[in-house]
Amino acid sequence: MKLSLQQKKNSFLFIPLVLILITLPLILRDFTPRDELKYIDISSTMIKTHNFFVQYFNNQMYTDKPPLYFWLIIISRYILGGFYTYGIVLFNIAIESFMLIKLYDFLKKQFNYKASGIIIFLIISSILHYISIVTVRMDVFLNSFIVLSLINFFDCYKQGDYKKNYKTFIYIGFAFLFKGLVGILTPLLVIIIFKFIASKKYTLKEIGLLKGLGIILLFVLFWLIPSYLAVGPIFIKQLLFKQIYGRAVNAYVHKKPFYYYLWTLPAIVFPWCIAFCYSLYKSITNKSKTDLDKFLLLWIGITVFYLSLVSSKIIIYLLPLTVPMMTITYIELGKASRRAKNIIYYTTALQLPILLIAIFFIDSEDFLPFKTTAILGLSIITLMMIIFIIKNKIHRVFYLSGSLMFILAICLGLNIKTFNKEIGFYKYKSIITKYIPNNQIIYTFEDDLLRTQFMISNKIVSVKDETFQSKANNIFFLKKKNLDKIKNAYTILYQDDKFCFIKIKTNGEK
Repeated sequence: MKLSLQQKKNSFLFIPLVLILITLPLILRDFTPRDELKYIDISSTMIKTHNFFVQYFNNQMYTDKPPLYFWLIIISRYILGGFYTYGIVLFNIAIESFMLIKLYDFLKKQFNYKASGIIIFLIISSILHYISIVTVRMDVFLNSFIVLSLINFFDCYKQGDYKKNYKTFIYIGFAFLFKGLVGILTPLLVIIIFKFIASKKYTLKEIGLLKGLGIILLFVLFWLIPSYLAVGPIFIKQLLFKQIYGRAVNAYVHKKPFYYYLWTLPAIVFPWCIAFCYSLYKSITNKSKTDLDKFLLLWIGITVFYLSLVSSKIIIYLLPLTVPMMTITYIELGKASRRAKNIIYYTTALQLPILLIAIFFIDSEDFLPFKTTAILGLSIITLMMIIFIIKNKIHRVFYLSGSLMFILAICLGLNIKTFNKEIGFYKYKSIITKYIPNNQIIYTFEDDLLRTQFMISNKIVSVKDETFQSKANNIFFLKKKNLDKIKNAYTILYQDDKFCFIKIKTNGEK
């Protein structure tokens, strides 16, 4: 059953509004110093060089990611007149809303109106899914397009009509342009293996695989050809050997053991970890699996397996699994006995008072604002849970646990600087303007500080530690804790509890 026109209108309004409300405290903030500032710096360099296909970071070619997300950052900058977290995250919310509306429609066909709403709630209240929305990263786009591609394929499969399956490959193409090869491998592997297992007649012709691969190739060439024309064969070489082969075989960053994803998988759907583990076991051991069961299990299993073979591992790579994980959870909980349900409901709900007690005993002045707001919010939810337990509405106790994520997110958003001491680089723009002459070169050996370049007119140059000894009269931007590395005499132009600007004195200068 398709959604009515009114239901679609309500979805287009309701879902984005909910996402904005629950994410607002964490998008009205400054950029974090690592990936977020790096992506802003890359986008700023694109604007300066007018090269919108080949990215550069720290004067080095950056082939880690295709350009599409950086284009959105640039668009946000031109619309708002500067780089702001909320302006970029609104793109995240837009694609997330589109995906959830499509998913809602898909789930309604498989189950019913109520089930669709519950599964959507379980997804958006999962910790990794929530974090992806409020973070300046392209993973939310990768997740959305992978989900869109797979639910579109399964919809075509269930109807036995693959006329609209071309959309599957268009979605895969966009997944690639946002994140790279993983956007192609994940859905294609799931589709091909599922078709082999589910169909008595093994043929990929009917789903239009060859035409689909042609569509995907167009998206790949859309990035590769302009990049090749801009810088030559070195781009392809770096992409193939450093980025793809290097990360797969011997990663230079995020290197983790093979089993890393096996024990981190349940954690990505907190607070639904216990419910998912039970549901996954029941789904695997169930001998009478439906096509949907097989599809969801393959989606999880194939993704975890091939990502485990890759040397570089980051938990955010598991983000596209939140949809099948929470769908399986809903299916199996619906089949569970009353006793099993109650155990899961109570153990899930127990996380709240445990967390409340833990927060209460935090003894730190820095955490006092977070502590106060968190205790207030969690106390209200805990009181509601007690009322539901007294009234024997145990299922409501379970779903109320999802509010845990939103309460913690609000508290975190209100007190973000407590948890990230290095946030707040924007203030250094005015400090540089006040203390350092315009266009004066600033030196640093901190990678994080290089990412502030986009905010100022001064050029920031990376140097090695020993270079400090020969840079008299020049200005350095560094973390305060690293001041003891400087052997020459220096003058402090500005300092706070985190960073400082210093000027190296000449020989004989007091």
